[in-house]
Amino acid sequence: MVPDEELLARSQEGDMEAFTLLVERYQKMLYTIAYRFLGNPEDAGDAAQEALVRAYKNLPGFRGQCSFKNWLQHIIANVCRDALRRLNRRPTLSLEGLQETEGVPWELAAGEAVTSGRNYPGQGRGGPFT
Repeated sequence: MVPDEELLARSQEGDMEAFTLLVERYQKMLYTIAYRFLGNPEDAGDAAQEALVRAYKNLPGFRGQCSFKNWLQHIIANVCRDALRRLNRRPTLSLEGLQETEGVPWELAAGEAVTSGRNYPGQGRGGPFT
């Protein structure tokens, strides 16, 4: 197995094959971390992909002050924190399990907030759904 340092040096010189090997080596770790942060498989996959894009764009600036693995862990954590902030700013409405009353879900007819179990700023009395 080729050491990370060698693959990293080759990647920084523009060797896409070397970067692909690094991606294959760490993509599962990135997905696992993202899934633990976000709790959703689709969001975790998107976050892992975003972390790899950020890593690739910032390869020239990687100075080796920590291991490549550690650097990726910091990137994925930051990507996940950004995703969580975005989710908290834009609440979503879940339509699963709503009871219908004359064609209108009763929760919506009553003006109640229906979310996917997440707590959002302003939710509830006087919140965005009332």
